[in-house]
Amino acid sequence: MITGADLQVLHAVTRGQTLIVTIALTGAGSGAVTVTDTAGNRYRPAGQINDRGRLLLFAVIGAKPLDTLDQITIRWPKATVATTEVDAFRKITAAGPWIAAEPVNSTNTSSESINMGDLPLCTEGDLFFTAMNAPNGPAPQFDPPWQETPWQPVDPSPRNATLTTAYRSIASTENDCMVHGTATPPWLSITLRLHTQARPGSTH
Repeated sequence: MITGADLQVLHAVTRGQTLIVTIALTGAGSGAVTVTDTAGNRYRPAGQINDRGRLLLFAVIGAKPLDTLDQITIRWPKATVATTEVDAFRKITAAGPWIAAEPVNSTNTSSESINMGDLPLCTEGDLFFTAMNAPNGPAPQFDPPWQETPWQPVDPSPRNATLTTAYRSIASTENDCMVHGTATPPWLSITLRLHTQARPGSTH
């Protein structure tokens, strides 16, 4: 059985922005998850973890514009709980690589510190995006310089506060590029590198 969500665009997406769709599934089968929209954007897989739940990222770089007559459609196998978020960023030229993480001891039921890394190719000028789902709550909290994503083109309803997305800018190659914060096991997390400038030899 396939189910999903049709998300109405509430805040216009201008041409060339990058959209990242995060999907968190609990109790779902192993079937395909897909993302489409009424503007014809192509959403490519940008990270996934399938262990004690499913967490997936899809991205479109240089999106076609979306306005309030458009929808983003997500389809997934039947799940006990399903949560989605859509984030938008400007001036991104490419995405990847990504890393996945989960707690070593998932039987702990109290909030614990998280220190995830090392992030791949941590380079000055880039952005890093992270998504974390902690289905037992409360919502994950990220330490500065990580901050919650600035705005979303859709406002999913009902909102599940256990799925949180955040980002940070890499100001220097000397930065500590790990993800720091607190979350309650059994959380799942994916961190994705976003390039903000073209590099020699890039195919993007």
